[in-house]
Amino acid sequence: NTAIFSVVNAVLLRPLPYADSNRLIAISQTDRGTGATGVPVSFTKFSEILAQCKSLERVGALYAYTTSLVSDGEPEVLNAERVSGDFFRTLQVVPARGRSFLPAEEAPGGNDVAVISDGFWHNRFAANPEIIGKSFSLDGKSVTVIGILPASFRFPLQFPEPDLWLPRVDEPNFLTPQQLHSGAGYLGVVARLRSDETISHAQAELATIDARYRAQFGSFVDATKYALTVSSLEETLVGPLRASLLVLLAAVGFVLLIACANVANLLLARATSRDREIGIRKALGATRSRLVRQLLSESLLLALGGGVLGIFLVEILMPALRTISPGTVPRLGEARIDANVLVFSLVLCGLAGIAFGLVPSLQAAGKELHDTLKETARGFSQGGNRGKFRAILVVVEIGMALVLLTSAGLLIDSFARLMNVDPGLSSKGLMTFPLTLPSSRYPQPLQQEAFYRELLERVRAIPGVQRAGATSYMPLSGASRFGFFCPEGHACLGTGKDPIIAQRQVSPGYFETVGTRLLRGRTFLGNDRADTQPVVIINETTASRYWPGQDAIGKHLANSRDQIQREIVGVVADTKFLGLNSAHTEEMYLPMAQSP
Repeated sequence: NTAIFSVVNAVLLRPLPYADSNRLIAISQTDRGTGATGVPVSFTKFSEILAQCKSLERVGALYAYTTSLVSDGEPEVLNAERVSGDFFRTLQVVPARGRSFLPAEEAPGGNDVAVISDGFWHNRFAANPEIIGKSFSLDGKSVTVIGILPASFRFPLQFPEPDLWLPRVDEPNFLTPQQLHSGAGYLGVVARLRSDETISHAQAELATIDARYRAQFGSFVDATKYALTVSSLEETLVGPLRASLLVLLAAVGFVLLIACANVANLLLARATSRDREIGIRKALGATRSRLVRQLLSESLLLALGGGVLGIFLVEILMPALRTISPGTVPRLGEARIDANVLVFSLVLCGLAGIAFGLVPSLQAAGKELHDTLKETARGFSQGGNRGKFRAILVVVEIGMALVLLTSAGLLIDSFARLMNVDPGLSSKGLMTFPLTLPSSRYPQPLQQEAFYRELLERVRAIPGVQRAGATSYMPLSGASRFGFFCPEGHACLGTGKDPIIAQRQVSPGYFETVGTRLLRGRTFLGNDRADTQPVVIINETTASRYWPGQDAIGKHLANSRDQIQREIVGVVADTKFLGLNSAHTEEMYLPMAQSP
């Protein structure tokens, strides 16, 4: 109980480590069709929020990516965050050394500067106090250190933590300029409410901004598909875990109650063997209240002894607990035995001692003296109320154990159902790694495509590697890009009105590598290049929805924006991209060589 409460205290009860954290909110999007929440915001929509929302004191945006630190040795992969100029001021965080970003550094063409984390400062630069103003090579660019964040700063409270923070959120190297300015969502948005504003008023104001956005940018994919939503930053960061942690706390609470019932039964049995002792005490003048206090004191000492031992074990095991899945439980690293946890443990021990000791104490001290002497003269007896109460305790124990077993059975059944869900791929023997190319070295799409082609050739040549492929979005990652499209045989109404489809770029060999079944046609080949007939592969959901009862092979579809007619050359099985519990959606796959 102490261990689980320490996690609940760190994750749910302790305020976020930012000034006036109750005024911090998160702005994201909700899919109007599926109801999926937490969808990132596009740069255009963020700009509209920044310009129009009056209920917000400050607004910041950020997105995560990986970058390469080039030094004398091998390149080092770093976790980085691009943030808007007001991001740190929104959180009211001031660098421990140096300064934050200036407006000129956020503008296009601004200086390449970085604010680094305290951990990165210690690990990479040995806490050199002269690091401010020094430069290092990042993705082929010289970046100057202008600030060091406090050691206590964490955002977004999950693992892995960013090593450095850079300005200009309008420079994502994973989006083309056309995608950037057509509603592609990639930004997390955090804001600080004005002191006299509420979340509900901010939501109403953002709904108005959303309506204006749909009228002004109706051809953008995020204008019709998504709606802006607001929630407290605390709820966004830890809310999804609230129910799970409280259920876990309740489960260990049931275990404690079962243990209390067991100890109460043992104390009842012990009280029976002490009838002669209690009778003698009564004969010597001990009152009932004094006997109850004595027996209850023994129970409390037993409970407190067990509690102290439990706290000692938790302190030993806490480091191991903090290492469990740090990427999925925010603030887990902050779990520790503090004053709140100690008070909880002591109060729980006291209540447990009273719970399992009160009734045995009352029953043992409540018997009349002559009854006690008669029973002890006859020998051991467990009849009467004492035997009935022990039977009740056994029933309660069995009932609580059945509740726990039923709950565990339901969890196991849910897990088994998830394991039986067909994700549309095979993970056996599959290894993945993310890769982001520096735009300074690979600014052109053709250069990027050539790099991936050569990379895959080298990977396939490694002994033990059977197949290799590349994709713009990993399956089950929750990430995707959507666009309007026009299927053959259906009226084309243009961007903003045509149906929406998930779009992914994949290399030849991708489907064979991940084990996605080819249902009809073919997969991409090496000769599907930029100078050949544009082709596309769709999933089974798209084929059955737009060409029911027909063979989709040989049909055409076009992106509503560029109107390039692409021939469907293959139909593959549906794949779970957003999660095992998500519904299948329409998907189209483009060859990297034709859409790098």
